[in-house]
Amino acid sequence: MRILHSDLTALLTAALTLLASSALADPGALAQRKGCGICHHADMRMLGPSWAEIGERYADDANAAETLFKRTREGSKGSTGDHWDGAPKMGVDVDTISDEDLRTVIAWVLAPKDASP
Repeated sequence: MRILHSDLTALLTAALTLLASSALADPGALAQRKGCGICHHADMRMLGPSWAEIGERYADDANAAETLFKRTREGSKGSTGDHWDGAPKMGVDVDTISDEDLRTVIAWVLAPKDASP
C-alpha cells in the first residue's frame, strides 16, 4: 500500500495533536518537563513556593493568572510585598516554556484542588 504525502501529513498532524492534548491532560507532567520542578514542588517549599502555596495565595485574586504569567516571564525582585520571603525570582523565557504551555501550567496551579482522599 502506498502512502501519499497528504496522507502522511494528516497522520503526523493527528499524532502531534494527540501528543499536545495528552500534555494538556497532565499539566503537572508538563511543568516537570519544562523544568518548573527545579524550584517548585507539589506541597513542599524548595527554591520557590510549592504549587499548593501559590494556589492558596492567589485563590481569591481575579487577576491571578495574568499576574503569575507576567511575574514568570519578567521575574521579580522579591524584596517585599506579595513576593515569597524576599527570594529573587528569575524570569523564564519563551524558549524554556511557550506562552500556551505556561498558561496551561498556571491554570493548573490556580485550579481548586479536590480535598477528598
